[in-house]
Amino acid sequence: MRAYLRRHLAPHYRVIEAGDGAAALASARALPPDLVISDVMMPVMDGFAFCEAMQAEPDLAGTPVILLTARASHDDKLAGLSLGAVDYLAKPFHAPELLLRVRNLISAQHRLRERLRPRALHAAPVEVTSEDDRFLARVRDAIERLMGEEDFDLERLAHEAGVSRSHLFRRVKELLNETPEQLVRRMRLERAAQLLDQRAGSVGEIAYATGFKSVAHFCRVFREHHGATPGSWADRERAT
Repeated sequence: MRAYLRRHLAPHYRVIEAGDGAAALASARALPPDLVISDVMMPVMDGFAFCEAMQAEPDLAGTPVILLTARASHDDKLAGLSLGAVDYLAKPFHAPELLLRVRNLISAQHRLRERLRPRALHAAPVEVTSEDDRFLARVRDAIERLMGEEDFDLERLAHEAGVSRSHLFRRVKELLNETPEQLVRRMRLERAAQLLDQRAGSVGEIAYATGFKSVAHFCRVFREHHGATPGSWADRERAT
């Protein structure tokens, strides 16, 4: 079954396999996934227990889980959905149907990212006096507006700031002692912390809303920058 799924999913997505729910949970902790497809009947930890364990993990709660099973009774479906699964597909199933469900779930995440973007907090306006200040204001404003777009890159940032890419790099480095890439990442992580404070979405949803293409990468750099995982960030004051 895993080989069959990989054959159909690998041309479109990065696929990581696990033999049972416990192994999948360990893998998800190490590399948070964007979406999980799980069987229900598995050794060690079945699909229902896996869904429940995922929901108990702050950094994994909200990750979409599709359950595949021959147990297609109404009660079984309710059990899976009540434990956090977002979809329930009975065997035998057709691969095109599964791919369509996966695509729809990922598209829903992207739509949520678009909806989250306008809710981000903006810094209070400050009086801009010097040319350096005006330049940095243009750069920061562009990053604030565009950080959630998938195609946002330094070429676009330089265009928005009205300078060449090399000029952008040189001036940002001179004025802030960090590269434009570092500035963009820092502002994305600060925006993510604000959204987590607002409890505006799951970890994965906020990762996408702030322009990160990988939830695993987002979790790693967030912890490096803020000293806490995204899942535990909102509870940091209560923890102290």
